[in-house]
Amino acid sequence: MKRRDFLAGAPAVLVTAHGWPVNDALAAEGGVYVAVGYGGRRMSSRDGVTWENVVEWAGSGGDDSNNLMSVAFGAGKFVAVGGGGWNRETQAGHILVSPDGAAWTEVLKAPNRITPVLFGDGRFVAGGADRVLLWSDDGETWNRGGRIDYGGPDWAFWFRSGAAGNGRFVFTGNCGAGQIKACWSAVSPDGRSIQHVTTAMPFIRAVAFGAGRFVVTGGDGLRMSSLDGKTWEHQVNEPGEDLRTVFWTGREFFTSGGNFVFTSPDGIAWERRAQKTPVTPLWGDRRILVGTGWPGKMASSTDLGQTWVMGPPLPPNGINQVAYGAPPPGR
Repeated sequence: MKRRDFLAGAPAVLVTAHGWPVNDALAAEGGVYVAVGYGGRRMSSRDGVTWENVVEWAGSGGDDSNNLMSVAFGAGKFVAVGGGGWNRETQAGHILVSPDGAAWTEVLKAPNRITPVLFGDGRFVAGGADRVLLWSDDGETWNRGGRIDYGGPDWAFWFRSGAAGNGRFVFTGNCGAGQIKACWSAVSPDGRSIQHVTTAMPFIRAVAFGAGRFVVTGGDGLRMSSLDGKTWEHQVNEPGEDLRTVFWTGREFFTSGGNFVFTSPDGIAWERRAQKTPVTPLWGDRRILVGTGWPGKMASSTDLGQTWVMGPPLPPNGINQVAYGAPPPGR
């Protein structure tokens, strides 16, 4: 199953967790938004509106080894990961590091896709090949960590989304012959070991952390939350809605489908707004929401998603994820 098929034609945005709730600090002075996507697209923005430092490996990229799927900020740097594809000779995975969202260095090339990448408790953790986690304290030197045992074949197992919080890393994805409806979740305390695995999850598209809770969203308007990534509760649904992303703005969780926007201050009680969102929201802080439209269009909202303004034109290449960080002074 292709990644675009999993998203039913949407931008490949599954990994909307930001690793750690850095948006609680708002858009700090000197902060940078970084976006990654198809064709190895990397670009940065000082305001979430105008994007610069646009670099890529290939124009009009596809579901192949050039696809950067996830980005996180921590330890004073951005780390981007991705790769994949269907040809064993070309499905390489990548880990790239940048101090400022402009200059990038590839620090690891792997035989298979790496995604997502998370940052929490001073450590980066990423999903690797053969159901194995990778971990790093500096984003540059990587180690093999825990292996997720779910009782099925490696070829039918995919990492899709993740979030860090409450002293743990939570990963989700799909597995098995019926992949699109067979979803799993796993918890790791440190990337070195696996603490909990379940394959009895509903159809999940995304996970985020905020207000002391993990929240997942997915098909039929799925929303549910967990304190530890093991026990999921407060499940609600909205038939017909497909909630492909979720993020914590520092004030509330935000997710949207075809006809409604849903917000929650705690991941338990949700407010529904009858509102169509013209783009896929990827990031939010208390100042701005950042979204994307295929193929690579960027948009922003400063009124909690009520209205969206399209940014300046960009070359085509779909965007998968946006992260925010404030590099140390002088970078």
